Amino acid sequence: RYVAHQVYYSLVGRDYEWELMPLGLDQGVGALVWSPLGWGRLTGKIRRGQPLPEKSRLHGTADFGPPVEDEHLFKVVDALEAVAAETGKT
Repeated sequence: RYVAHQVYYSLVGRDYEWELMPLGLDQGVGALVWSPLGWGRLTGKIRRGQPLPEKSRLHGTADFGPPVEDEHLFKVVDALEAVAAETGKT
């Protein structure tokens, strides 16, 4: 019997919520989440209208990770920045 599975899940990759999360809940199977920071995209270093940081690993590995459309990424980052500003948290 399986007790857990490893799944990609982050604010920019939420497909897990549609089928696997309900199935896991129903069957009592836990989840071990990998890349909750969206393959490094949610670390706070990527901003709308700014180039990737010079030392970002995404320059050479962006195609290897889960795909994220730029506009979707920027909408999530903008929302996170708004919540951080509103709450005074980072």
